[in-house]
Amino acid sequence: MSVYPIRRLRLQHAFNVRDLGGYETRDGSYTRWNVLYRADSLSGLDDKEWNILKAAGIRTVIDLRSKSEAQEQPEQVPEPIRYYHCPLQEEQISMGDIEASALAAFTQSLEEGYRLMVKNNGSLIAAALRTLIRGLSQGAVLFHCTAGKDRTGTLAALLLTCLGVSEEDITADYQISYTLNHRGINRMMEKMPGMEHMFPMLKSDPETMTSLLKYIHELDLNDYLLRNGLTMEELDQLKKLCLTQR
Repeated sequence: MSVYPIRRLRLQHAFNVRDLGGYETRDGSYTRWNVLYRADSLSGLDDKEWNILKAAGIRTVIDLRSKSEAQEQPEQVPEPIRYYHCPLQEEQISMGDIEASALAAFTQSLEEGYRLMVKNNGSLIAAALRTLIRGLSQGAVLFHCTAGKDRTGTLAALLLTCLGVSEEDITADYQISYTLNHRGINRMMEKMPGMEHMFPMLKSDPETMTSLLKYIHELDLNDYLLRNGLTMEELDQLKKLCLTQR
């Protein structure tokens, strides 16, 4: 019997858990299956769902959420999985502390928000990638934020760019977040009249990722990561552990 890889792990208490395997790179390699996973929050998982992650070979969880988010919704990560908190941004401002006009301006420019995340948090991004590379020596690594779209999508874009995956595939992977959660988002918006300006912030439009990838290209990603603390040895190790010739 043939066993085919599974892109999405279907869990009751997490909707956006996905394998990043199977993407072709510029040199004809492919990202390995069962090595890299991206996800939304794992704080609601039960024992059965954690066992599914363990069976998938996941041995490291990297939490990209802010300190306050991680404290408010902690994750009960069971052994032998190791948990690392690697926030991609400095402590977030509560939505309740932002005036409606300022929030509306931000949500209409999610593209700028992603660019600023990369521009202003290079050392945090490099630290998260270093933790990921080290974790790969123990088994599969899962990284996540709250919805698995913005911070997770940004790190996934940087990671897949490092590995040589095409912009088309990176953008398509980003769009899946909204595909998986559009019904939930629509229900939420129906319950929040007057908050229509939030809608762009909740989607994963291709134009948003295209803009980020253009910025990453302009940065010279290898140089950016080296300037922020990673080494060429670590970047080479990342490719060795994540790529296969099939």
